[in-house]
Amino acid sequence: MKMPENVYYHKHLMYNLGIIAAEGKIITFCDSDAIVKPTFIESIVNSFREDENIVLHMDEIRNDDRNLYPFCYPSIARIEGEGCINIKEGRPVGIMDRIDPLHLKNYGACMSALKEDLIEIGGADEHLDYLGHIAGPYELTFRLRNYGRREIWHQSEWLYHTWHPSQGGEGNFLGPHDGYNMSTTALNILISVRIEPLQENPAIKVLRNHRNFEKRSLLSLAMSQESIIEEWKPEKIKKRKNRYFFLFHLRMYLLFQKLFQKWYIYSLNLIDSFSSFKKKIKKAVNELKEKSLISKFTIISLKVIRWICRYIYYKIRKYYKIGKFWDKIGKFWREPYRVYKGSMENCWHFVYNHLIFNNINEIAFYGYNPITKFLLLACRQVGIKVVGIYGDKERRGIFGYQILPLLALKDYQGKILIVSSLNLYLYSDRIIKRWERYVKMIQGKIDNLKKLGIKEENILLN
Repeated sequence: MKMPENVYYHKHLMYNLGIIAAEGKIITFCDSDAIVKPTFIESIVNSFREDENIVLHMDEIRNDDRNLYPFCYPSIARIEGEGCINIKEGRPVGIMDRIDPLHLKNYGACMSALKEDLIEIGGADEHLDYLGHIAGPYELTFRLRNYGRREIWHQSEWLYHTWHPSQGGEGNFLGPHDGYNMSTTALNILISVRIEPLQENPAIKVLRNHRNFEKRSLLSLAMSQESIIEEWKPEKIKKRKNRYFFLFHLRMYLLFQKLFQKWYIYSLNLIDSFSSFKKKIKKAVNELKEKSLISKFTIISLKVIRWICRYIYYKIRKYYKIGKFWDKIGKFWREPYRVYKGSMENCWHFVYNHLIFNNINEIAFYGYNPITKFLLLACRQVGIKVVGIYGDKERRGIFGYQILPLLALKDYQGKILIVSSLNLYLYSDRIIKRWERYVKMIQGKIDNLKKLGIKEENILLN
């Protein structure tokens, strides 16, 4: 390819060169360091013989045993043995999962599609967001889905992978992602129902209009993008990094700042830092104990000092009756942070893994509580239309939405989400006390919707 050495690599450019150079009818993109069974190609061909209107994925069994590096040509039985991290009953965990398919399945391991289909959708997207580590064939998969192809996962054939340095993208450029190395630019394809790439390779564009164009000329054209490749240099990327503030965890904290004052966030971060510092000290002491670098006398002395300090503390606490007040202070700092952070993460998981993944572009909320706000903000950020918020009675709304009475849902044919604050209390000590009450409340809401003639398949729970 004769690429300059001082630029980040772009996987999608390589994909496009492969599409142009390929002679066959089916094109497969897979990990270059993966191991496959002898039946690998046969399985791909048979899948397309059964149905050509598909995009085929294969999952990957991974082994993190570092003794297998440098690569020593291990057998498949060895990879499935000690150090294997995602195998269950002889199969990858991802293809059996129904809760978080986007992240437990390995979307970047292996994808196969018809060459004709890949050319029709404009080839792989060479947008700057896919530069470096956050890239993969799933970007093509999502656009092929919008093109009308059915995404399927092979149930008896998969790849095998062993550990190597920098496999998680360490030291490489990371484009915008959801915190789990899944590109948010690619995820937005599912919402926008877009088929065309954001940045199409000029050679693919020519190939789409002239199928018999000379391959050598097309390959030269695909590589002759000096001005674009110049943008892939580390010093150029550094200037653009401030654009990538919509990572999953940063979204969480930006949303958190809207709900609480800045000083509250800073104090919570301070508490986190202090607790992590305590854990490090404890770990260091345990390591010293194991190495016998601290004498038994020192350990006993520390225990005695700790016991004396505790005794004095509890005596003062009992005498001055400050116990309840101190507990309230502790709850004030820790409880809201734990509850709201956990709930927001759950809301984001729900929006990405259920609404976006199932191509739900429009939804109505039934129920009003703090979780409604989190879900509403999450839907707004990813572009899902919220038709309205409905409750058992009309009341003042939030973010420009009026809380409408339930009867207004009578003729609605779309998806309805029952928003329950049970999600909020999953991270709270109050979950045990309120569990039965909230389960009854949710069941009551389902019954109310059924009375209005809403079909059960249109009712969702967060």
